[in-house]
Amino acid sequence: MKTLCKSLITLGVTTALFAQSVQAATYEVIDLGLVDTVKNTFGIKQNNLGQAVVYGNGSYNFPVQFDLFDEGDFDSILSFAESNHEGYLYAYEITDQEFEDLKAGNPDANALWWTVAWLRSQGITTSQYVGDTFVFKFDGMFSQPITIFDENFASSGEQTRSTLETPVGISDKGWIFGHSSAPFLPLPPFLPEDADEDDEPVQYWVNEFNKRGFIYIDGKVVELEPLEALYGGVSQIYDVNVNGQVVGSSSVAINEDELEDLETKCILEEIEGEPNGNLQTSIPQEICIYREKSTIYQQRAIIWELDSDGEMIADPKLLGTAVDDNRNPDDLRTGINSIANAINDSGVAVGSTAAWLDDNVTEPDEFERYGYFAAVFKNEEVIEFTDKSEFLTSAGLAINNNGVMTGSMTKYVNGTPRTKVFFADTNEENIETTLIDDFFPGSSSIGFSINDNNIIVGEGEYETHIDTNNPRRRAGFMYNIDTDTFSNINDLLSCDSPYLIVEARDINNANEIVATALMKQPLRDAKGELVYDDSGNEILEDVFRAVYLRPIAGEIEDCGDEDDKVERKGAGLNLFWLAGLGLLTFIRRRKLF
Repeated sequence: MKTLCKSLITLGVTTALFAQSVQAATYEVIDLGLVDTVKNTFGIKQNNLGQAVVYGNGSYNFPVQFDLFDEGDFDSILSFAESNHEGYLYAYEITDQEFEDLKAGNPDANALWWTVAWLRSQGITTSQYVGDTFVFKFDGMFSQPITIFDENFASSGEQTRSTLETPVGISDKGWIFGHSSAPFLPLPPFLPEDADEDDEPVQYWVNEFNKRGFIYIDGKVVELEPLEALYGGVSQIYDVNVNGQVVGSSSVAINEDELEDLETKCILEEIEGEPNGNLQTSIPQEICIYREKSTIYQQRAIIWELDSDGEMIADPKLLGTAVDDNRNPDDLRTGINSIANAINDSGVAVGSTAAWLDDNVTEPDEFERYGYFAAVFKNEEVIEFTDKSEFLTSAGLAINNNGVMTGSMTKYVNGTPRTKVFFADTNEENIETTLIDDFFPGSSSIGFSINDNNIIVGEGEYETHIDTNNPRRRAGFMYNIDTDTFSNINDLLSCDSPYLIVEARDINNANEIVATALMKQPLRDAKGELVYDDSGNEILEDVFRAVYLRPIAGEIEDCGDEDDKVERKGAGLNLFWLAGLGLLTFIRRRKLF
């Protein structure tokens, strides 16, 4: 199997600063490097051609559309900065001159930072939306950000950066795939018919769809439209195998009751010839539909089959749910869904499905209780195998070509729900699960990837404190099923490594890992310029950085007290860590709707 080594060999110089000590470790860290347009990068997936896909966020010079602001907006930004500046180290009150420049559409870095922060605090449809996510391809060096569905503003010609572009993987053909929203674009200013004479029109923003699967092939975006696309629909892609089989989920039908409710609220002016008293007229119709449409779709796991050019060669195949055979015909709930998260080269897929909480029910009523549990999709069957007397929920996230799957299962540990990594052999007639012994019994952990050597990588909590109000920090791990060996990946690095591996996302058959690290980097302002202290020295901050981990000959070092090692790497990052947890959650959760 080919590896990333060829394209990354030129980056080996980045390890030279600690080359002497790294020889005693078992993995070396190859920093994929700074992307000067964004603060954070996250390693997502690699292929066997020396390529990786990377997610980025926290861009500099966000394109705020000041021409769509009114006086009230500028005053709100000023007030927002006055009320909140004491909570930030390097954000200050907006001065009179800065405020004048801001109103002229030419803010300095401080005023721009507060403007973007204020936009993030507003309602999604009542102000310019800050999506601010990016997809990068790494092939020895980073590509420019890849545009999926984003568009340019008509007035400024700048991209909206309002799309939520989420890369999930890269195939051995170099296809980058995932899902993204459409851009939020401004509607014409709206004034209700019953508005007062002094009322000002309101500027609303809306997008065409919230989630749609894409494959990026040689500069072309292939859009996988959902089977049911009324009002946008939903589709998402999570894996592609060597045969061009693409798995994910799609909206497949409409709940007619929910659709009728939407149209009554948003569209129908009359019902049976009488005025509709429930019609929403205080907001634009597009906004009403946007707010109501999320409940109307039924979604199912799906397989698309594409040729080498990304063209559809067969009708999409629905994979069903675990309750399809005995569902009450009066049960119209849209929450009964399924999703496929991974597929191996034999066409066996794994994911999640709705399933009855009572395994023995034969005649469910229309309100039968259900949950979401790990599933195997093969031989026209949906196989659901979770012991519901022990586990609250579960999900299958990856499968290798041996048929071994991994993911997570949630159970109570000392009265608190915790996710635990599991593995199972899908070749068995009766699938049995095994939980791995992770960082400690009360740790939550999740397995993201498994290679054909039966090695799982993922992330989990390594801190042991009670986490009711103080989330635990997390670290990447690897687990060898065949030897029953669990390792904190940071223990496999040099003791003086400047990187804290917080998440291991993917592992190939050469045991090379794509991961995300926490590291120190010079602080930059909202325009990407370096920030200095009063003495003229650079200020360092913690950022997330996509990295590549390559096995090397060596032995695990004794770095002394483990707590000291972790504290040294992670000192002073608590507030940043809390924010980072949200970023990692955004790209790791695989939702059914």
